[in-house]
Amino acid sequence: MSERRCPSCGADNPPTALYCGGCKGLLPITPGAAGTQLHPTRTTPVAVPRPAKLRLKGNRAGTSLTGRLWGLLVYLFWVALGVAVVLAVLPLQNPPPPQTAPIPSAAAMVQRALANSRISSSTLTQPVINEYLRQEGRVAWTAPF
Repeated sequence: MSERRCPSCGADNPPTALYCGGCKGLLPITPGAAGTQLHPTRTTPVAVPRPAKLRLKGNRAGTSLTGRLWGLLVYLFWVALGVAVVLAVLPLQNPPPPQTAPIPSAAAMVQRALANSRISSSTLTQPVINEYLRQEGRVAWTAPF
């Protein structure tokens, strides 16, 4: 077998070597050496092709103005559909307060609570107290909002 000589340092290398064992330099390519198959390295930059754009069937969103408007319309449709699904699935966080009817016997409830307060503590709700004051005419109350 013939040895390959490095042009830089003069070291002998095996016939299948691409780099010099002594100086680590690139060995010149000798075409058609008997029984050897050299794999040449490329020294010039290679242009790497860009991957092709993925085109879906039925996709009308191209680069024209109408294509872009169509894409925007489709996008807004899916966003609106998503919002509608979320609002349909989620329960109401703050339901409106129920409308209370006037308490017909607010005065009796307050008198009973005051009578029982001598024995044990009693609790009255704010709507009962407000209705009692309205029925007694003691306060001219208007809603703050």
